[in-house]
Amino acid sequence: MKRQEELNRRDKKAGKGKKGVPNRKKEKGSQKKELDPKPTEEGLIEKSGNEAKKGRENKNRMEIKSKKKDKREQKGEKNRKKEENRKKEEKSPAIKIKFLKSAPSIGEAPEANLVEIALLGRSNVGKSSFLNSWVGVKIAKISSTPGKTRLINFFEAEVEGRKFRIVDLPGFGYAKVSKSIRQEWSRNLDQFLRQRRSIKIFIHLRDARHPELEIDRQLEEYLKTFLEKDQQILTIFTKVDKLNQSQLAKLKEKFPTALFISNTKKKGFREVNREIEKLLWK
Repeated sequence: MKRQEELNRRDKKAGKGKKGVPNRKKEKGSQKKELDPKPTEEGLIEKSGNEAKKGRENKNRMEIKSKKKDKREQKGEKNRKKEENRKKEEKSPAIKIKFLKSAPSIGEAPEANLVEIALLGRSNVGKSSFLNSWVGVKIAKISSTPGKTRLINFFEAEVEGRKFRIVDLPGFGYAKVSKSIRQEWSRNLDQFLRQRRSIKIFIHLRDARHPELEIDRQLEEYLKTFLEKDQQILTIFTKVDKLNQSQLAKLKEKFPTALFISNTKKKGFREVNREIEKLLWK
């Protein structure tokens, strides 16, 4: 009995529990102390420095993101204002317009007491569409049958208090009518164009897809035979949206004084108004 008690005391001194099992609590405690040593002052300073560095890095990242966002917003606002300004510039002064009358010849035409702009062009060139897009309202009827218009249509217009007339002439070169009617048209139009001294601008509409048509060349030569010093020919190519950039560039190079518009996309009319104002009210 005494011997057993002696052995137990020895085991306790050796760190063993009952039946020679080592004291786990002491081992765990010692391991914990070894794994988690008491932090030193240098360690605390280093840890604090690392946390401060991470905080600065996070702050810098947030500032960079914020600056990028601000730049995107500023760029978006700049583009928005630019687009608004472009639309304002593109928007022409409002044209007040009303239909006046139709006449088959100069004898039935209204009195020539206002300056006039005459619209000429081959049938199917988009003359009615041009007029509607130019004035901003559907004043001219667009027919599915080219060359259907047989009368001279007069419209009274006003821009910023200045009045003038628009004279919409029948299309030529396409109408499916008899030869005798076509000859009568020619006589009436020839008489009207030569004697109507109130016409100051002859707008010659040409199809951008077919710029070299003989009939357009003949019309321009015909107008030049009686053109007075106070009268001008303004060539405008329609349907430029049907061309690619290369084709359009070549067309502009070949006709440097012409204007180029798209009725469907409503492009080019600012330049049209600017040129008309220059020619009509100079």
